[in-house]
Amino acid sequence: MIQESIIEQVSESLTTESVAVEQLVADTMEVAPGVVAFLSQDSVRLLTDDEYALLWYIVTVILRSWTEEHDSLPPMSAESLGDREEELWTWFDQELKKPFSQRLDRIFDATKEEDLLAFVEDMTVPDDDEIITEAGRPILVIMAAAIVLALKA
Repeated sequence: MIQESIIEQVSESLTTESVAVEQLVADTMEVAPGVVAFLSQDSVRLLTDDEYALLWYIVTVILRSWTEEHDSLPPMSAESLGDREEELWTWFDQELKKPFSQRLDRIFDATKEEDLLAFVEDMTVPDDDEIITEAGRPILVIMAAAIVLALKA
């Protein structure tokens, strides 16, 4: 399980680096081309530019945190991530009457990587800056969660 301290360290170092989204995509392409293909699908077009940049930041923190603890990333194809995403949407949509955070409970129950999912949830809480739209938040969470659930030691 990736510890919160590792996630915070990676997040802080990435914030300090101030890397453009294009560079994050290029870096990810080298180590996880399936993730890049997955994050290039049609649903990503529904995100604003700020949400898209946030998605790449979140995914980069997830992947770098994983590689801090493990030698390498497990194989992740766009198809397998897409299948996982579809499953997560089904779970998420079954709980429509519940508050957003409670709709995520089943996703948290499906992994040992609770700190990574908590990071995703925390990063997607709408704030006064309105960077995250009501439509974009579930897309961000589900896509990032699909990647977290694909990580297995």
